[in-house]
Amino acid sequence: MADILEHTRISQCLKAAALPSLGLGIAFLGWHLATYSEICGPKSTLLADRASLATVVLFGLAVVVLYKSRVALSNRFAASLMAVGIVLQAIAFVLMGVLSLLGLCTAALKLVLSSVLMAATGVVLAGWLRKARRLSPVAVTAYVFLALAMNGALLFCLRLLPPEACAILAGALMLVQFPVGALKDGLGAGGDGFPENAPEGRALLGSMLTNPRFLATSVLGLFAIILVSGFLCGFPDDVYRPLGLWGNAALFLITAAISLGVVASTVRHREKVMMVGIWIILELLAGITLVLYTGLHENLVAGAVVSEALNNVMMAAVWYFTVLLMGSGWRDPLYYGCASWVIWFGAHDLGRFLLFVLPVGGDSHFTGSVISLLLLISTQIVLVKLLGVERSLGEGLSSDAAGASAGGEGAASSTEVPNVLERFLGLDDANAAGDGRAGSIHEQASRMGRQFLLSDRETEVLALYAMGHTQKRVAEELYISPTTAHTHITRIYSKTNLHSRQELLDFMSSNYGS
Repeated sequence: MADILEHTRISQCLKAAALPSLGLGIAFLGWHLATYSEICGPKSTLLADRASLATVVLFGLAVVVLYKSRVALSNRFAASLMAVGIVLQAIAFVLMGVLSLLGLCTAALKLVLSSVLMAATGVVLAGWLRKARRLSPVAVTAYVFLALAMNGALLFCLRLLPPEACAILAGALMLVQFPVGALKDGLGAGGDGFPENAPEGRALLGSMLTNPRFLATSVLGLFAIILVSGFLCGFPDDVYRPLGLWGNAALFLITAAISLGVVASTVRHREKVMMVGIWIILELLAGITLVLYTGLHENLVAGAVVSEALNNVMMAAVWYFTVLLMGSGWRDPLYYGCASWVIWFGAHDLGRFLLFVLPVGGDSHFTGSVISLLLLISTQIVLVKLLGVERSLGEGLSSDAAGASAGGEGAASSTEVPNVLERFLGLDDANAAGDGRAGSIHEQASRMGRQFLLSDRETEVLALYAMGHTQKRVAEELYISPTTAHTHITRIYSKTNLHSRQELLDFMSSNYGS
């Protein structure tokens, strides 16, 4: 029976993720072929490759606007924005291919088309990640890493073609996202992926994945390792090296092996691979890249292969934590999509730039030592902070359980003051405290409780959760354990047939708003 349930769980995760993964994988081609191909001319140095810098500025401005306005975009507007992005992807690719065939792809046109393609890709990726915010953490892992494996297969096939044919075919592939997105898939199936009677280990994992300190630490860790990858991308001379047939084949095999390995480990009850294991994988890839670059001066393509594999796996990690932020934070999902793009390209380009302001330049033992030091620092930042968060949550669960066994009145752990990064990521309660809507939300929660036959406790949880409180904060406010708060929220989702905090807010606003 246990084996049957296990196989059912695995098949459900893969079924929920398989089809939409194809859409995400196709969308990601826009980034690869705009930055690592010879379409419309080969990729040059960082300062000559101004498309990524332009998109960082554009998405940075979007983050500022969304941060200041606290706007919540409707699902229809988000879908329309994603559709426009897909069309722009297709147009940019086809124009690149046609202009290249005609010999009219000048440097200025290349810059414009690459900038449009990268900006459109960022919007479309945000749209696909927005669709996944209802999935369980296990299914999210399957979703992003299956997408990465599919992307690797498509990219390998496209790179076998001449650049012009590659661009035109890629443009046609972009339009495949429309039917993929329109088909019914598992992205509408909600739930947190943890049973209501979860043992302490699973309860701790659930608390970790929704804990503001864990998510903020993960974002900080991603910035640190992406900064290192930026150094490695420009090391030793910031020259683009075509990988060739065997290099592309090796890149595909490495990416696919890591992606499928992460998926297999996660769906077989080894969810901690996305808490600690993913950082170990990233650090190993970065270390191997540095060794290959410094040890094989005659064959720098080997280092370039592993460096690109590092970028691929890192992008999947960025997707994963972006989806978690979309589900845990109170800001609009597009805000997190734009912020992840800024973190990714901002840190990456910053690393490449700093590489060449070092006193002795890029190609030196000194530079290699600096990269090694940064790699060590990023490792310490991630592992030490994540262990601290896990220890803190473990003690909190133990104290809650002890209090419950003594009489059900165990005090929750002291409330931690949100730091700057948590407030920036919308993991605090500023949206509820600053706009005076608490009374209105409590009234709307009461009416929703009567409509869906929620218990009194579930109605209390709903009100606090709708006000922007994290699950841990809800537990502290009601003097219950994080596991119990998690169970109540899962039941609310089940009874209302809604699957995210934003959907709860949209429903309350449209049905009970003044």
